[in-house]
Parts: sequence; structure tokens; C-alpha cells
Amino acid sequence: LEESYPIDIMEFCDRYSFDLMETFNSLKFLELSGFIAVSENFQVPSKIQITADKTTLYNYQVKSQEINKIVQFIIRTQMGVFDNLTIINEKKVSKELNISFKKVTETLKTLHELDIVNYLPSLNGTHIYYKTERLNEQNLSLPTELYHKRKKLAEKKLQQNIEFLKSDSCTSKMLLNYFDQKEAENCERCTRCLHAKNPQNPDLKHLIGNHIKNQFNTVNEIIITDLIAVFSEYKREKVLEAIRWLSDHNEVHVDALGKRLTRP
Repeated sequence: LEESYPIDIMEFCDRYSFDLMETFNSLKFLELSGFIAVSENFQVPSKIQITADKTTLYNYQVKSQEINKIVQFIIRTQMGVFDNLTIINEKKVSKELNISFKKVTETLKTLHELDIVNYLPSLNGTHIYYKTERLNEQNLSLPTELYHKRKKLAEKKLQQNIEFLKSDSCTSKMLLNYFDQKEAENCERCTRCLHAKNPQNPDLKHLIGNHIKNQFNTVNEIIITDLIAVFSEYKREKVLEAIRWLSDHNEVHVDALGKRLTRP
């Protein structure tokens, strides 16, 4: 396509009070439907062609030393600039002539307005191409098949995310499976793998916490070794781990010697 239209998505959403994510997804859907093409991080270099005849060009050159320097440099370095649009690097012009970049671009824009040159500044950022004629809202018909296909894909991804959150399987393996790498093995490093190798009752800390609260109704301190004896069905390390968790969450206070528990 010959023409593109720059768009600042953030500014566009602010101006019309649109939701950013909904706007972005809508543009993508219009692109998938074949109405537009959205180009992100799009960059086209600046181009220039001298369109005025030599007499007119000379008359402007003698009026301004700056215009003369820039025009002479372009003629000297841009092959075929009188016949076709050629790529121009304004930064190089600025550096070689010791003229500010802003002044170079402003001069080229002025010459463009005077029909001396055809100057097309570089395009950057997000641009939209119309791939069909512009349609009004009444005539814009979105393909139903594409809508249902996208909906089905979104539902599939949502279900995969739900399964991922509910599963006890290896985190790394599930992520690789999500991206269709079905032969992946357990990583043996994630929390799920470590939990499978060394299982712990996830409710132990709550059982101990409730027991401590009940004890504090009648006593002011609890001996940790007595607490370990009460929960002897669990490994000593697991009981101590649960006590540390309760202490870290300010549900119980452990004395400096690590022997007694008191209220926080």
C-alpha cells in the first residue's frame, strides 16, 4: 500500500475514553479480518526528490546560505535526486554541514511547502494501513467464522491456565506442554517437584497455630519440645518449619534461645 496513517494508541484511547486493551484487541481483530494492517515499531527512512527546475532552485539558493548548503550537499551525495525519491539521512546532513538536525528538517519541510522538493520524513511508531476502502459502521461486517475461531482459541487458553493453577505437576513441564513440547521431563527444581520429593501436610501450620491459640487461653508460654511431642506423628523438622512460618507471620513469638513460644 502507498499510504500509512500514524496512530498513538495511548493518546487515541485517552481522547475517546477507550479501554487500552480493548482498543488494541479490536485493531488486531480488524487486521485479522483483512480491513487494515497494523505495523508496530514501523520505520521507513526519509526520502527526498528535487522537483523544481534548476532556475527556480537557483533563485532560492542565492536567497539563503543555509538552503544553498543543504541543497548543494543533497545534489552532491544523492544520486538521481532530480529523477526519483531517494533516501536521505538528515542526521548525516546535520553532521557534515554543522547545522542542527532540527534546522535541517525544518528547512526541508519549508522547501517541500514551496514545491522545491518532495520531502517525505521518516515514519516511526505504530501505523495503520487501510487494505480496503473505508466503510461506515453500517456497512462494516465482521466475519462470524473468525470470531468463533478466536473465541474457541481464547477458551482453550483459559482452560489450560485453569489446569495449570490446579495441577500439582512440574511447573516447567506444564509450561513446555502449553507450548506443545510434549516430551518435556520434570525439572526437579520447582516448588512442585520439591514438594513431591519431600511432601508436607499443607495444613500442619494451621493445626499447630490453632493448638497454640488454645494453649494460650490457659498458659503464657509453650515449650517447643512439648509442642514437638504433641505433633510426634510429623517429622521434627516439619513441626519446626511450621513454627518458623507462624513466627514470620507474627502469629507467635519465639524467644532468643529458640526454646519457648509466647504471644506476639
